Amino acid sequence: MKAMKSMKAGKAAGYDRVSLEMLRAGEEVVAGLLHTLFNLCWELKRVPVDWCKAVIVPVYKGRESQQHCKNYRGISLLSIVEKLYAKVLIERVMKETDGKIWDVQAGFRKGMGCTDQVFSMRMIAEKFLAKNQKVFCAFMDLEKAYDRVDRDLLWQTLNSFGLSAGLIQALESLYRDSSACVRINGVYSDWFDIHKGVRQGCVASPWLFNLFMDSCLQNLKVEECGLRMGELTVKCLLYADDQVILASSAAELQIMVTLMNASLKERGMKVNASKTKVMVFEREESKTICEIRIEGELNEQVDEFVYLGCVFSRDGRYDKDIERRVNAGNRVNGALHSIVKSQNVSKKARMAIHNAVLVPTLTYGSESWEWQKKHESRINAVEMRSLRSMVSE
Repeated sequence: MKAMKSMKAGKAAGYDRVSLEMLRAGEEVVAGLLHTLFNLCWELKRVPVDWCKAVIVPVYKGRESQQHCKNYRGISLLSIVEKLYAKVLIERVMKETDGKIWDVQAGFRKGMGCTDQVFSMRMIAEKFLAKNQKVFCAFMDLEKAYDRVDRDLLWQTLNSFGLSAGLIQALESLYRDSSACVRINGVYSDWFDIHKGVRQGCVASPWLFNLFMDSCLQNLKVEECGLRMGELTVKCLLYADDQVILASSAAELQIMVTLMNASLKERGMKVNASKTKVMVFEREESKTICEIRIEGELNEQVDEFVYLGCVFSRDGRYDKDIERRVNAGNRVNGALHSIVKSQNVSKKARMAIHNAVLVPTLTYGSESWEWQKKHESRINAVEMRSLRSMVSE
């Protein structure tokens, strides 16, 4: 019952067409039946075949041609009952492993998020720039990271974290007969088997991916390179598969990137060298050249990079990031104009929309800004434009 209450309502049902609302309507009766079913699945280390089936619905990304498959994102619909069972299992896994994951990982961890890594990155750059020191960074891009996870290596990783054989086998049962089909306009394709990757749409997948990624970092953990900050050495920052490698020199950065690439490749992952970017935080106007290669391919060096939705500039300033927020806020104002001007929408509802949509858009990442009057004025101008639009008739 606890697992049912914690899940968000309004989610699409899977192949079995059982929705969360149906299960909640059954209250204690359904909860008791699910408890019996889950206990049976645990004892047998098997699950119903329908739980292993995914219905993939292509969703247009909203850009470029609709005739190309690459411009669609596949959304996997899984059984809601399977999600409840997976939630029960993964909560046990998280309880046993959360303290064992390297603290550079902030993805899908309680009390941590994107803004933590953005703040950490800003503070690192500020501290070194204040001492007129440089920070060498490589923003490494992984190609289809979730889909490339080797499942046999994943189970070995869980074992290395000290999880019981029974718990690993229970998780493995969700993957044993994995298959999927594609649904377009109510028409289903033929079913095909899936033998690789964590399950898209499964509540257990993000944490399983975290554990797998942690296993890819073992060689980097023992490497002596990195940024020295007192007694602490910072080598990288991660949010799921978004990673940035940090070093005090170009030579160190090359060593770390080569090591990280080798570790990832060994475990079946692939670094997209063409999308991996290099940047050097520095105060000097003259740009320090930092030539970093991955398997012979030279990575592009940039003056600014969007990391976890925030713009980082080589000089450490916030102007470009604030400009990005202002532009995003103006787009939101434009998109909401017809709604907030409608006589059918109450002022209370308009204010709720303002607080739920515009304010988070404007202030994302602002925890790490060093506020100046000119920045505050630009942000306030966008908000005031929205507020005036709401109250004017």
